[in-house]
Amino acid sequence: MTTTTTQTDVKKDRDVPREETANLIASDKVEETAVYGADRKKIGRIENLMIDKFTGQVAYAVLSFGGFFGAGSEHYPIPWAMLKYDEELGGYITPVTKDQ
Repeated sequence: MTTTTTQTDVKKDRDVPREETANLIASDKVEETAVYGADRKKIGRIENLMIDKFTGQVAYAVLSFGGFFGAGSEHYPIPWAMLKYDEELGGYITPVTKDQ
């Protein structure tokens, strides 16, 4: 009998410290974080991050919006440089609006 391990199972079982610093945060803490438009209204959430294999830099975030509990949601890539963390909102803010 073979056993398969999903990426979700791996995430749950890892014992790697993911302490935040002033400049660093673990990617799994960024995923699911709300994203707000220029009008400070929620437009979606970060689904995942896309990282350049060669530079190690985050190239863009995949923004998920719409749908119901993930079903029927749409995805939109947004350059990482267009997102700024807003402590007051507890999420990322971008000049992109929901209509765009």
